Amino acid sequence: MGSKIPRAIRLQVLYGLVSGKSHEDISSCTGISVGTVSNILQECRKGIITDIDLLRSVAVDMKKQGIGLNDLAFSLRLRNMLNVLGLPEEKVEKFLQALSIYNYKNDIEDPTKIISDIVKVSEYVARLEVSVFDIIDYIEKKKTELEKLGLDILLAKMELAGLRYEKSLEMSEPKKPKDSKNAKDATNSQ
Repeated sequence: MGSKIPRAIRLQVLYGLVSGKSHEDISSCTGISVGTVSNILQECRKGIITDIDLLRSVAVDMKKQGIGLNDLAFSLRLRNMLNVLGLPEEKVEKFLQALSIYNYKNDIEDPTKIISDIVKVSEYVARLEVSVFDIIDYIEKKKTELEKLGLDILLAKMELAGLRYEKSLEMSEPKKPKDSKNAKDATNSQ
C-alpha cells in the first residue's frame, strides 16, 4: 500500500482491539492485513494509548462474560449519575435486592410494573405539591379531615332527620282554631 493509514481505519482497529476482537477479525472487518493491525497496535503502545494491552485484556474478559463496551459505558454513566445524586452504590444495591424480594413475594413477574408505579406516585406527589418524604403525613392528615367531614355529614343528616320528624308531628296534629276567644263568643251569642 505505502500510503498513510486513514484515521477512520485506525479508529476501527482500536475499537476492535478494545472490543476484544482478534487481529484476524479486525483485519477482515477493515480490509487491511493482520500485519497492519499489529503495526497500528504497536504505534498505540508507543504513544497514543500506552495502556492499550490492559484495555484489550479487560475487553477480552468482558467479552467472555457477555459484556460489551455499550454495557460498560452504561455502567459508567449510571455510576456517575449515582455519584451526582449522592447515592452510595451499596444502598442502591440493597434497594434493588429488596425490590427483587418484594416482587417475588408479591408474585410480580414484570419488574417494570413497580417502576411504573413508583413513577406514578412521584407524579401524584408533584401534582399535590408535597414532598415524597412528607406523603405519609399528608395522607394521614387528609384521612383525619375526611373522617371529620364524615362526622359533620352524619350530624347534618341527623339534624335534618330531626327537623323532618318535628315537621311530620306538626302536620299530624289536629288543627286548633286560631282564635279560641272569638270562637267562644260566637257560641255564647247563639
